[in-house]
Amino acid sequence: MKTDMKKFLKMVVALLTMLTMANCSGDDSAVEPETVVTPEPTTPTVYRLEVEAQLDPLAAESRRQLTRALSLDGDVLNKTWGASDKVNVYLGSAWSVASGGLKPASSGVGKTSTKLSGDIIFNVFGAISTGEALHFVFPGDKDEWKYTGQTGTPAKLATDYDYATGASTVKAIDGTTHIITANPVTLSNEQAIVKFVLKNSSGNDNLKVKYLTISAAGNQLVQTKGAFLNHPSNTSTYGPITVVPSSATNELWVALRNEKSGADKYVLTATDGSGNDYRFSKSSITFENGKAYEVEVNMKSVNYSGDISQPLTLEAVAAGTVSVTQFIDGTDLEYSSDKVNWYQKGTNGISINLDPGQKLYLRGNNSTLGTVTGTGSFMHIKCSADCYIYGNIMSLVDKTSFSSKTTYDGTFYSLFSDNTHLKNHGTRNLILPITTLPANCYNKTFYGCTGLTRIVCLATDISAAGCVTEWFSGVTTTGTFYRASGASSIWSTATNVPSKWTIEEYKQ
Repeated sequence: MKTDMKKFLKMVVALLTMLTMANCSGDDSAVEPETVVTPEPTTPTVYRLEVEAQLDPLAAESRRQLTRALSLDGDVLNKTWGASDKVNVYLGSAWSVASGGLKPASSGVGKTSTKLSGDIIFNVFGAISTGEALHFVFPGDKDEWKYTGQTGTPAKLATDYDYATGASTVKAIDGTTHIITANPVTLSNEQAIVKFVLKNSSGNDNLKVKYLTISAAGNQLVQTKGAFLNHPSNTSTYGPITVVPSSATNELWVALRNEKSGADKYVLTATDGSGNDYRFSKSSITFENGKAYEVEVNMKSVNYSGDISQPLTLEAVAAGTVSVTQFIDGTDLEYSSDKVNWYQKGTNGISINLDPGQKLYLRGNNSTLGTVTGTGSFMHIKCSADCYIYGNIMSLVDKTSFSSKTTYDGTFYSLFSDNTHLKNHGTRNLILPITTLPANCYNKTFYGCTGLTRIVCLATDISAAGCVTEWFSGVTTTGTFYRASGASSIWSTATNVPSKWTIEEYKQ
């Protein structure tokens, strides 16, 4: 055994010696040359960019009625540079962000063209080449373009709703001074500017309104948009535009951006200082971005034949969101801002942002809107800010014949529960027209609605179990309950009407 172990050790030593000699060989071809990696710069270069920039004047349409086609008459709406204006610039097809921004030369203030310049840092490393694309966005101090909250004046448009873009390329780069010279750029307006002149239906008198809502059938009227106009990840939100002037007027300047390709059907709804509603609609209208229009609109008065013919309506008092959620399976619900273009609720319900004066109409065909058993499952309407509520609640049950419908076998269980932002309109009523209430019909419907002070209920039979259980619990201390004629015996402040409310007969 010892002899075998000695032989084994001699073999190992010999093998190690051979390996050592091989590694010490003078054969240079076996040695790989060392690779030297030049690191990328750790900080981007500060450049100074200069470009001659022209503001594209808006081609203006002549004053015409929307009852005939609009045509260009050669007028322009001039735009000039302001001393505080800022333009952002982006590089290449990836729209690499540049910190800093470009300002107009003092000699160009008040003029349509000027030299823009500024120190900028592109969010890229390495060299910038001539011919690379440059994207210019005005104004440079906004991450989002908003078309909501307009007041209808040209001054407000100029300060808050003037958006423009332009494209150019790198013309030259000074490697010593790092000055980039760009080819001239023209900044074009990215929306249409429309001056609406409102008249009565005959066109003889001015119609002064406190609210004007503009909607489009294609539902691509932009409310908000990211300032990266053509960036692949940029998104838009769509919906009606409501204009609220500081005082009632018949002339409103509005910025509109419609992303539907081609012509669209526009619907205008307005409310005058007395609360009367007006409406106008017209198909095959195109408001092109970069153009200005002045149009005369003859608005027709809307006769609702009383609130019973009005679908359930939520009208924003303050800017906020109306949401409708918690549906039972199979619930049908549509919503509209103009009662012409209706849209089906989404999978998760409805969530609509409203400006003051903007209205949301609701309708559907449903045998019931909820259940009361167990924990309950029910449609729920919530407002994040104060909203007027009026119209006929039966539009949620029968979308076409609600104005004459007085029977129902389902429930409105907890429909508005704890909606503290619900308010009564000054001249419009919320109508509950069912005559014989089924079980649990209005169970907790207005529970905790502390802002309500007036309800019209036309029921004449409330004997069914739970039909008015806690329906007004937690509402405001004082108010008026309007009942149907001949139904005085079934209503009492001791049992089913808030204790300090007054009960009166409803007279249409």
